[in-house]
Amino acid sequence: VIGISGLIVIFTTSTLYELLFKDRMLGRILNPFILSLNLYGYVLFFSSLLFGFKKLIFYNKTKTKVVLWRIFLAILILSGVLVFNNRIPDEKYVSGAMNAGTLFTYLRTALLPAFFLLTIVLSAYVNWSAYLTIGKKFRALLMMGTLALLMGAFYLAFPVALFETSNAGLFVSLLQGKYMILGLLFYFPVIYLSISALIVFFNLFTSSVFEQRSSEIASLQRIAHSIQANFSLHETLRTLLDSALLTSNTEAGWIEIAEHDGSEIKFIVGMRENITRDEISSLNPTSSIGYEALKTGTHIYLRNLRKHKEIRINRGRFLSLVAIPVITRQNPVAILFLANELSHPYEDETIYSLIGLSEQAAVAVENSELLRHSLNLERYREQLKVARQMQERILPTKLPSGNGVIFHAQSETAEEIGGDYFDVVKTQDGNFKVALGDVSGKGTEAAFYMAETKGIFQALVAANLGVTEFITHANSALCACLKPGTFLTLTYLEIIPDKKEIHILRAGHCPALFYDSRNRCLNYLENGTLGLGIQANKDFLPLLPEPDKLSYAEGDFLVLFTDGIVEARNTNKDEYGYERLKKLVSGFAAYQPEAIAQGILKDTLQFTGGRIEDDYTLLVIRFGENLVATHS
Repeated sequence: VIGISGLIVIFTTSTLYELLFKDRMLGRILNPFILSLNLYGYVLFFSSLLFGFKKLIFYNKTKTKVVLWRIFLAILILSGVLVFNNRIPDEKYVSGAMNAGTLFTYLRTALLPAFFLLTIVLSAYVNWSAYLTIGKKFRALLMMGTLALLMGAFYLAFPVALFETSNAGLFVSLLQGKYMILGLLFYFPVIYLSISALIVFFNLFTSSVFEQRSSEIASLQRIAHSIQANFSLHETLRTLLDSALLTSNTEAGWIEIAEHDGSEIKFIVGMRENITRDEISSLNPTSSIGYEALKTGTHIYLRNLRKHKEIRINRGRFLSLVAIPVITRQNPVAILFLANELSHPYEDETIYSLIGLSEQAAVAVENSELLRHSLNLERYREQLKVARQMQERILPTKLPSGNGVIFHAQSETAEEIGGDYFDVVKTQDGNFKVALGDVSGKGTEAAFYMAETKGIFQALVAANLGVTEFITHANSALCACLKPGTFLTLTYLEIIPDKKEIHILRAGHCPALFYDSRNRCLNYLENGTLGLGIQANKDFLPLLPEPDKLSYAEGDFLVLFTDGIVEARNTNKDEYGYERLKKLVSGFAAYQPEAIAQGILKDTLQFTGGRIEDDYTLLVIRFGENLVATHS
């Protein structure tokens, strides 16, 4: 723009001068002004070229470039000092003394080789050309040609009349005279432009390689973006296929996605590009090539399909095939296939790039799976938290007491929620209905059935049934709602304070410990039947015995527990056992219910090393008129 504007001004003023003022008195006055205007236009244009090329030189700026440029500017400044040399250029030594003229001569002699050396060095900094696509390189050459024409136009328009020389030897004369800076301003852009044009021209044919590498980088960026954005499997594989086609300069390809059917893995065509399903079947019969790639864990490159034994000689358009597996640390995800109409189309670098894309895609898929797993796990934890809160509401936090009977319970789940259940209800007539049960299994399912047991217990208690009728109806209800293979063990008892009697029956549950203070003996109450929900009543009733009927006195107590206590194991896999529990409890005859429960729990934890692996519940019932209830 500066060059064209300068030439327009120079051409306009020169034309007007020639037409209107040349042979007149005013023309002699205006002539120096016109020549000076031409000189200023020349200096302005070549100075703008100088600092325009500086930006190109400083592409990927380094300290070396900065230092060399400063030295170059110093040479230009020193060449400008020569303007002050008013002596003839060829002045020699006089009488062995050095005068100002000889100093300027030596300066000129030293500056010229330094200038051309630095100009050639700086002209070698054209690494910006490597980042141009082939289209941009053509545009760069066009611009360089335009600048060359402008430089030639300024050369022809140079005001030679000011320097008493001709255009033919103008810049050789300038380099020898005091106006060297004008010559240097001309030669630097000429040399830099010439070298740059040659380099850009000879790099035209390597542009496709750069563009391919650029597409590879862009493809890796897209895959990396899918890693961060956690795209779906389909989106990630679609990006992989598009990127692979672009990177390899291939038009046809497809991806087969792994489907896990138990222990067997099948592959189905998930997406394809410029290839039919019939062509895919002919190229990859029964997915044999894909399975081979998975087996070896690396790519398979068939350079010439006509020579491949497993593929029949056909007249298909494809002559080569690449299969690259996409494998995470856990499972195979997919297989990338690229089909080419040429034989031996890919270099090793291209194959390595395709492998890099597939590995990035595998990372993206694995990252997405981990995120989904993390979200599901977090959602599951939230659900467990809610379920635990609900279970805590289902289990009683405070047990009733009175009429010489007090209760204390301690319960803990091995996981967030469990299948142990206990409840105590005081009826209007002052009796107590007590249930302690354990649903088979652990976790969410056991907790769900435990909640159903709560509903059954409450409903049957309201019906005021006897112990046998309660067990019968409970079995019938649980057979209807428990899935096959799931059952409930239960100890159910009714305490009648007016008669000081206990009616108790267990259904597959751990026997209760009863301490008889009058005889000072401790025994297991083992009378019982099968667990509930195993057999329908027609088969269950014949196995149902009469409940135990016990009389109790002050000082007696009952200990009910789930199998999490007696089946607790130590580091040697030894069980805690019924005998150890009985021996321990026999020493608790004078203990309050809370102390009995805590003593059992403490001894169990000492035995196991501090952790009980299963759900456990302890329910201690103590009889005595002067007992004080404690928090349960």
